[in-house]
Amino acid sequence: MKHAGKLTTLTAAGAVAVALLLAPSGAGATSTTTTTVAPSTAPKSTTTTPSVTTPKPVATTSGRWTVLVATFPTKPEAQTQLAQLKKLGFKHFHVAHVAKQYVVRERHLHHATATKLVAKLKAAGVVATESQ
Repeated sequence: MKHAGKLTTLTAAGAVAVALLLAPSGAGATSTTTTTVAPSTAPKSTTTTPSVTTPKPVATTSGRWTVLVATFPTKPEAQTQLAQLKKLGFKHFHVAHVAKQYVVRERHLHHATATKLVAKLKAAGVVATESQ
């Protein structure tokens, strides 16, 4: 048995032992139930069928932010913008081909870092946005 807070949960082996103890004389251990016992309540039976749950999206501020400077229809235009950013000291931007356009961006930033980077870009006269 494992103790978790006020509830006692039986392991699979413990469930078989309970099934053998509760089964009528001569019956085999064919039960597929486990018993969860709370100190102040009667035992409740639940099936042991495993359930699969999809984790809910977690709001996070780490590594999921992108700073976008511009989108262009051609790669040379995007590379020109990238060269201008590098001259201003913004060395981590790159050009990516996304949805038939070329974007100048920096990815995988923490939210606070992205916000600060947008402020620095705006101070340097570059229009930029952050997104998740």
